[in-house]
Amino acid sequence: FFDSRARRGAFGDNAVIGGHATIVGHLFEKGQLVLKRVRIGKRVVVGLNAIILPGAEIGDEAAVAAGAVVPKDTYIAPGSVYLGASADGQALPKHQARRGRFPAPPPECIESWR
Repeated sequence: FFDSRARRGAFGDNAVIGGHATIVGHLFEKGQLVLKRVRIGKRVVVGLNAIILPGAEIGDEAAVAAGAVVPKDTYIAPGSVYLGASADGQALPKHQARRGRFPAPPPECIESWR
């Protein structure tokens, strides 16, 4: 459930969030409640069981791999693929991870999502 009135997230057009993905707009640090907005760009794909923590920003046409954990305050560049497996947490440019673009979903699927 995502309550847009809470203003803790911004989702771009045609973003696809995979099953059981978790987007968190709050956490506790040193006994304090921290609230930060999560921004997800246009045509972003978030894979199954991915976890996105507060303050993360995902650029347009980027992808987050299934099962990846996006740490708090992480910026994922537009058009990149975030695998979440590297020790330094860097996003891998899409052309290095896979040639070409992710195919757009068929129009009938987009209509059924609305």
